[in-house]
Amino acid sequence: ILIGSILAIIFVNNINGQAFEKDRHYVSAGIGVGSYFKTFSKKTLDLAGVEDLKISTFWPIMAKYEYAVSDNIGIGLNVAYLHNDISFVKTFNINNTIDTLNVKDSRTSVSVMPRLNIHFLKEEKIDFYWGLGLGLRVNTNHLSFKTLDGNIPNNIPSDYKLSGNFPLGFETTLGLRYYVHPNVAIYGETGIAKSFLQFGITGKL
Repeated sequence: ILIGSILAIIFVNNINGQAFEKDRHYVSAGIGVGSYFKTFSKKTLDLAGVEDLKISTFWPIMAKYEYAVSDNIGIGLNVAYLHNDISFVKTFNINNTIDTLNVKDSRTSVSVMPRLNIHFLKEEKIDFYWGLGLGLRVNTNHLSFKTLDGNIPNNIPSDYKLSGNFPLGFETTLGLRYYVHPNVAIYGETGIAKSFLQFGITGKL
């Protein structure tokens, strides 16, 4: 019943002057609020018993392009960037030597994903859609270790560089564009992506 209802909405008769139109191009730029990585990292490190945990997140940045192959379907490309800085204090047993260390992790994540959007409404100013993206995701971590007095511990490099070993990225969101001008909209999305929420501006070409 649910699938049938969605299909009925998608293929409802066209209305003139709708927000999403076949053969038009849509370019968006936005920022994100909230980070799944930050939430997951905090819970994981809390369970690991670290002390003095600090996590800071540079707001995710998104750039999007979409081409309307029909009045209901759009295909395009999403590019997103996210940076996190994590620091904490942890006691390690390394080669039978117990050291309490300051650990810092500087993490960058970049994703490039082809995306499919399905648009549900036929309104002049409102464009409601569901999107699915699948593509490349590259994560890079720089880890550094120091003793509490600022020295580099024995047998540990001062800096590790780790790259994510699973390059496949996925996202799915629900979005809404509201047109403040025939060719300019503000948009918001929520779902599984670089952030819980994102907001920005869209231009129709």
